[in-house]
Amino acid sequence: MKIMKQDHHAAAPPHLQVLLLCLLAACLLSACASHDTRPVVQADSGYFDPHNHLSGVLPWPAHVSLPAYLDALQQQGSGVTAEDKRSFHTWLVDDWHAGHEQALDGRPFASDQRFGLGARAALALYPVSGDLSVAMLDGVLQRVLTATPFTEFDSAYAFHSPTRRRQTRQYYQGDARVLQDQLCTAQVLELARTHITRSEQSISFIGGWRFDDDGHSGRLDTILCAARKPQALRATLGRLDLDAPQIRIILMTHTHQLGINDAGDHFQTFEHTGQCHAEPFPDALRLTPEQMYHALLGENARGEDIIPPGARQEFFATLVGIDTAAPEMTCFSEPGMEYYRALVDAVYRAARARRDMGQDGRLLVHTHVGEGFTAYYAQQPPERPWSFDAVFAELPVLSGNVVTNSRVPHANITMLLDAVAQVRRTHVDLDDYVVIRFGHVTHADAAQAQRMARLNIEADVNLDSNLSTASWSFVDMPAGERLARRASRAAVDPHSNLALNDLPHFLLPDPNDAQAVAGVFGTHALKHLLMAGVRVMLGTDGAGVEHASMPREYALAASLIRYWKSHDDDFARAVGDLDADIFLQHAAAHLDAMQGKL
Repeated sequence: MKIMKQDHHAAAPPHLQVLLLCLLAACLLSACASHDTRPVVQADSGYFDPHNHLSGVLPWPAHVSLPAYLDALQQQGSGVTAEDKRSFHTWLVDDWHAGHEQALDGRPFASDQRFGLGARAALALYPVSGDLSVAMLDGVLQRVLTATPFTEFDSAYAFHSPTRRRQTRQYYQGDARVLQDQLCTAQVLELARTHITRSEQSISFIGGWRFDDDGHSGRLDTILCAARKPQALRATLGRLDLDAPQIRIILMTHTHQLGINDAGDHFQTFEHTGQCHAEPFPDALRLTPEQMYHALLGENARGEDIIPPGARQEFFATLVGIDTAAPEMTCFSEPGMEYYRALVDAVYRAARARRDMGQDGRLLVHTHVGEGFTAYYAQQPPERPWSFDAVFAELPVLSGNVVTNSRVPHANITMLLDAVAQVRRTHVDLDDYVVIRFGHVTHADAAQAQRMARLNIEADVNLDSNLSTASWSFVDMPAGERLARRASRAAVDPHSNLALNDLPHFLLPDPNDAQAVAGVFGTHALKHLLMAGVRVMLGTDGAGVEHASMPREYALAASLIRYWKSHDDDFARAVGDLDADIFLQHAAAHLDAMQGKL
């Protein structure tokens, strides 16, 4: 299916353009509001979110003023105010952007430059002004701090670093450890508020434990805080009538290593060109399987114990595996699959060693694969000076001005399946010690899903995230042409453009409308996974960045199952009386497997 570039109105004169930009009113209030204002439906025993990134848990207002957001979470204040937002916006425009504009200029998003052009353009085109409405201000900040059709999800994560430095200075007297503790508190409360009672949270392990000159590791602190903070907050959670979440941590390696060459100094990527080619592998991203083995045992790279006295069991109970993640612009390679097999072997050996130390249960090997990536403005960035018409009046993914390759994620799944098959031949007792799960597998076909089932590989599916990141784009949707026209009409009009920030809710305001949901996800790989009998779970992929929630994921999946049952006889025969409860059953089975009960 070819999506044609949409015609749009001629550019308005500059003074009228500014006026139009400032006219966004109540229609945007719901679209630009943070997730903390949306009603949340509670499952009977809470939700298990198997695919989450700890730094993506909090919605964007928490990055504006964490103290104010925390007060609201604890029902002790009104939350982030309009004045907080205006102060933050002023800092972004007058400090951060002013300090980076010359160096970044019109440079597009890239793996070595992660601040998205769309986010920077929002700061340039929506200047600090007392006339900017709160709804418009919300939309601008959301465009910078979340995944939108104009801003890559990895750009949103990149902005967390400067915003944390600002919050450390402004609210915590320059003490980064206090900020980290308060972030942990907010993350626990946010998970509880959204009724995620159990989760597996990825944290970056690039660079290892990163001990500072005082012998302090923020990453070790994160693991111990995940172990201890829910208990420390029991009184607060009880007052709020919320259950304490059980948080498990998995350590992230980088996807680029799955595409390395024999020498390990280059990797295969489609970044910049859309076709797989070799680029130098950044040594800073390198992690060895032995480093991961030692980390899972609570050791540094030299095999020396780093766990505080008396904390070994809570450390082992909280750190439960590894993840391999990054924007999937990597083309997997045979040497990369050799590296993957060595990673699995390292986790297998660590699980055996932990068993000998009295820690029952299995360890997880989670790999982002089959998701794909779309890098906006990667081929021909808009000329400076930027204007609304040049940057925002058309969705980049519809203009053709992107770098993506839909064949790569599909091929990556096959290569990873082959690697798992080889691992299983080497370790016949792998299932006694390791659980293997593929994250996303958005572009898996029926044959790949069947192989996953035969190889006992789990999957997690993240529907709204797939929309937010353009992993599932208009070309993938059964009703894509119609929906693209609708989105294009919204984009060209400054009154409605910011409503596209939350693309999942723009396209599917009612997740219970099975016909509409099928128009977006009717050909999604979830169908193949269910028909093949893969143990599949639903996740958010970072609710604060990806515009996702567990109740909505379950509603979307339930709608798809109803639609497929009524419109596809093969699906109906394959799944029988299956319904959305299957995801609860699969989550329970996964948790039992991780605890060694299966």
